[in-house]
Amino acid sequence: MIKSIQLKTRGVQILSILKEYGPISFRGLMFMLTPEIKEKRLHESLGNLVKNGLVTKRQERVFRGMGVFYQIAQNEIARNRIANVLSCSPDDLHQPYFISRELQHSEACGLWAHKLRSMFPAAIVIRDFRFMNEALVSEYLFTNRDDYDLLPDLLMINHGKNKAVIAFEIERSRKSEKRLLQKLSKYT
Repeated sequence: MIKSIQLKTRGVQILSILKEYGPISFRGLMFMLTPEIKEKRLHESLGNLVKNGLVTKRQERVFRGMGVFYQIAQNEIARNRIANVLSCSPDDLHQPYFISRELQHSEACGLWAHKLRSMFPAAIVIRDFRFMNEALVSEYLFTNRDDYDLLPDLLMINHGKNKAVIAFEIERSRKSEKRLLQKLSKYT
């Protein structure tokens, strides 16, 4: 039996952000939360989520060893409890394990996805780790699980008057010409 849990509005909002965007740092959460939240309140909210086993606090070797990222807890019990709170399936909460060097890139992708959603509220913005659970993605990307390296970081789909599908690749460093050409060829 799933132990029920009652969360305040901020706790639910933080869980929703972590569900949609993956691991995020404290600074990233400060940017994404609306209305603005004081640092002390965010620390308290995150502390409660970690204490209740719903969020994992990851101390990583980024930001000169001071990198702390928060991620939805991936054990079955936590995912069931969070799914109950967010009214979604526990499978919607499954996220891959992001290794340390991927966390900054993942957060950059999450911040861009968040910004795109705020700029284009009618559009659907999907992160790469959610592609396999989203039926829409297979309509526009002709990929299979073996092509994971060629998938974009974000996919924005606008079904409005001006229908558009845009793939985003967020890069923190320059890739080889061969790799860029492979990706561009795949996207087009």
